[in-house]
Order: sequence, then C-alpha cells, then structure tokens
Amino acid sequence: MLGESSNLIDPFSAGPRSIPSRVSPSPSVCREGDAPDGHTPPGSDFEGITKEQFVRQSWDRRVAYADRRVQKWQHLWNGNIRSVLDVGIGSGVMTEIMRRRMPSSPSIWVGSDVDREILSLCRKYSTAENPVLLVRNDAKSLPFRPLFFDLVFSEGSIHHFENPEQMAREMWAVVKPGGWLVLWDFSRSHWKVRLFRVYLELLERVHLLRGLRKATLESIRRSREASEVQTLLRRLPNVGGIEFKHDRTQFAFLLAKPSASTL
Repeated sequence: MLGESSNLIDPFSAGPRSIPSRVSPSPSVCREGDAPDGHTPPGSDFEGITKEQFVRQSWDRRVAYADRRVQKWQHLWNGNIRSVLDVGIGSGVMTEIMRRRMPSSPSIWVGSDVDREILSLCRKYSTAENPVLLVRNDAKSLPFRPLFFDLVFSEGSIHHFENPEQMAREMWAVVKPGGWLVLWDFSRSHWKVRLFRVYLELLERVHLLRGLRKATLESIRRSREASEVQTLLRRLPNVGGIEFKHDRTQFAFLLAKPSASTL
C-alpha cells in the first residue's frame, strides 16, 4: 500500500519522480496511447451487448478457473513482490485473483489495456488502500522503465497481437532480474476449443452469432499453438528457465529472469 508520503520510483520511463501516495480511481489515471490503425481492441464489436455487460459476463465465466490457475504457482506470490504489471487487464479478473492470493499487497500495481472504456470499468479495482494505476497502451511499446517489475503477467491477450514475439519482448524487457513473466492464453488444439469453434461457426453461418460469443470466436481464430508460443519465448534474451502448464482449454508459460548476480 502506498503511504501518505510515498517516495517510490515512478514506473514510467520519463524520469524518476515520486508517484502520488493515493492513485485516484478516476479516468485521469489513464495515460494516453494511440491504438495503431487496424488494431481491434477486444470487445470492440459486440452486437447487442455493452462492454460493461462483457466485463460482468467475462468475470462470472472465468473467475473460478482463473483462481485455480493462479494457485498452481502460488509459491511465487509468497516472495517479495513489490511491483506488478498486468498487460491486457481486460475485465480485471486476473488482477483481482492475484491480489487475493498474495500475502501482502505490492507497492505498485499497474494494469494496461488498449481500450479506454474497458479501463474505465476496471476502476473499481483501484482503491485508496490498494491502488491500481491504469494505463492505456497497446503493448507494442510499453512506456515503463526497463527491469522495473517483479512480476509481469498477461492472460488471454497473446492472440490479439499480430506479432506476439514483439509483445513478449516488451514485457520481458520490464521484468527485473530475479522476476517472472507469466503468460496464459487459449490452447487452440484442445478438443473442447475445437468443438466450441465448430459450434460458433455454425451459429455464424445462420447469422445467430453475436455479443460475447462473436468475440470468443474471433479470439479462437487468432489463437496460437502452445508450441509456437514456446518457440518465440525461447528467443528472448537471458531466460533462466521456462515452465509450462496446461489447464483445460488454456496453456500457461512462466519465465524466470536470472538474478543480477548471475546475468
């Protein structure tokens, strides 16, 4: 928790300065970042559903198994984690679950997303006691200091990027020595995902696909095989180790960055 006279280093790369002791949960916490032409933020084409409904439905649908995923690496969160970055915060499910599972609240918690409206809906997770700095950014060029965060994670965002390796490099660059990067996403080859895709495409053919289901089909179509993601992660510099886990319809990778003394 940030104290009344906090003198912590700002996570942004503009230069060292004190950050506010209390981050107000208001639209002013969102820093501008232009989305590139042709980039479609998740949830931008919902027929008959608002983004507020999307966030609520997404939360209800994912919170149980999101908690189960986080538990698998529970031992990591028991360490000295003072700074966290959630890339593609979306509905805020993973940020909320991670905070519940950590024994103490990190001093700095940042959530980024390309969609301004989605970010505004995530303001409820930012309180005076547990502030979350919300940043509008497309993750193609993260505006944070290199080697700053103890933990960087992203859930369900890889498939939104034409160049996932660039996204991974940006996230890896802001992980400090001794820190971790955790990535979750759809497992395109899982039989449940393949079967659900057939069902959604049938609805699409008869013009009955809309709302959250339409967004889900687009996400499945853009998803990648776990082996593809693993290959690009192995190309990152100074990777101390890669741990892989498969959980139902999603895969997950954890990358450890060696401590400064071993680099």
